[in-house]
Amino acid sequence: MNIDEIIEKLGGIVPLYPKKQTYPSEDYWEKVEKLVEGQIPSTYKLFATKYGVSTPNNLLKIVPFSEEAEYQHPEDIDIPNYIFEETSLSVFFGKGTDYDIVKTLKVFKNRMPAKFLPIADDGMGNLIVLSLDSKNFGKVYFWDSNIEWDEEDYLEETGKIMPEEAKFQNLWLIGLSFENFWERLSIDEWED
Repeated sequence: MNIDEIIEKLGGIVPLYPKKQTYPSEDYWEKVEKLVEGQIPSTYKLFATKYGVSTPNNLLKIVPFSEEAEYQHPEDIDIPNYIFEETSLSVFFGKGTDYDIVKTLKVFKNRMPAKFLPIADDGMGNLIVLSLDSKNFGKVYFWDSNIEWDEEDYLEETGKIMPEEAKFQNLWLIGLSFENFWERLSIDEWED
């Protein structure tokens, strides 16, 4: 099943700003790729170019592969490890508006590991991000803003420089690819 078929099955998505042009152009993608210093998966580019800044018609549930973050601190350094169970998808980013990919990338670039591209949010300040590094290229993660890392705090608490892998303490894998991310979404049925 392709992404458009999955979108239809999940109830569709609609433009958040129907009277504005929020669909990235080829020039815009060149700017994004220059900022992230890497290629963007074509499947995601096609999706964002087609749908722009958009929102699902239904509340869509996102569940991680594991409740444990991608990086777990060793017990002996006394920094807590967090869990994440689920969230909902709110808005996909595009061009212009408050949900502009370039603006969002600039705001969050130094707040997450290198080579991550914000592509959506959950409406609560957390991001859905796409990895562009060679090790995890194309994988989709949930990035929790409530438990951001801080290199100075890490140094103060442990006496050591924060290792790069510790910057994954607030990231959870939610898709092995952009297609797999869509395959794993489901309509969130609220219980009364």
